[in-house]
Amino acid sequence: MTVGLLLLALGGLMNGSFATPMKGIRGWAWEHSWLVWSVFGLIVVPWIAALAVVNHPWQVYTSAPASAVALVITFGTLWGVAGVLFGLGVDRVGLAIGFGVILGISASLGALIPLIFLHPESLFRRAGVLTIAGVTLLVAGVICCAVAGRLREAVKPVTRAGLVICILSGLGAPMINFGLAFGSAVATHAEQMGTSHVHSMTAIYPLLLLGGFVVNAGYCVWLMRRGSGFGAYRQPGAMANLGLGASMGLLWMGSNLAYVYGSQQLGPLGLAIGWPIMMGLIVLTANGWSAATGEWRGAGGRAKAWIIVGVLALLAGVVVTGSAGNA
Repeated sequence: MTVGLLLLALGGLMNGSFATPMKGIRGWAWEHSWLVWSVFGLIVVPWIAALAVVNHPWQVYTSAPASAVALVITFGTLWGVAGVLFGLGVDRVGLAIGFGVILGISASLGALIPLIFLHPESLFRRAGVLTIAGVTLLVAGVICCAVAGRLREAVKPVTRAGLVICILSGLGAPMINFGLAFGSAVATHAEQMGTSHVHSMTAIYPLLLLGGFVVNAGYCVWLMRRGSGFGAYRQPGAMANLGLGASMGLLWMGSNLAYVYGSQQLGPLGLAIGWPIMMGLIVLTANGWSAATGEWRGAGGRAKAWIIVGVLALLAGVVVTGSAGNA
């Protein structure tokens, strides 16, 4: 349990930090940076990880049940759509409201759907009750942080279309966890071909993120063809920007590997327990970076009070949800 929570803490720290290198990128539009992140985070690093710990990964994918492979790729594609919607949603309603709606929905669905469909016998036992209670605290913490961010930010109109986009993004965001939870046939097949149980779930990632890559990279290329073009990759300083974009991919995929290995340490309900903990730790890390870079400097007393309550709720949610693994 301790090892699992430490790995989830590492994953939350890396995921909450992965976009930080983007602040150092100069002369590129968002889509230039995001395409580099997509290549490294969704293709290069997942395949390096799979080749390192999975026996004959290509044979695993070609001989695994076609329905399982298709299901994993579908979940990954839906998650990719949610990622694009995230950017569109927060642009319309602001980062605070968008972050609160999307991560609040993601934390709850990402925990409850695997719990209900894969472990229904645990739903009304101590482990299930603690998971639901912990998720409730985590969602409350995310909402409090969103309120604090809203008070800190300049007033930004919240449109109905923007909220709908954020809700759709929140519904799609936990698809990456569903791919891991419901794609277990791929992991089982990897074990049958000699991969150890502890590494078997790593085999799911190249398939899962393939669909996400197609959506994210396709959207970036579309934006570049519409206006920003591809010339940024030939400008002076492009190699430095490329390195920063690659580090984003390494941090992001590293966080996912820490998550899946950490969740395995939490017992049979690992993915149901680990996902909301991961979401809460991401919010804590993001707010920590926000405070460290001065974004809360000058914020009013009400905003600071809300963020303190939110952080305390997130910490309580992590503790309560984590204790479900020992129940």
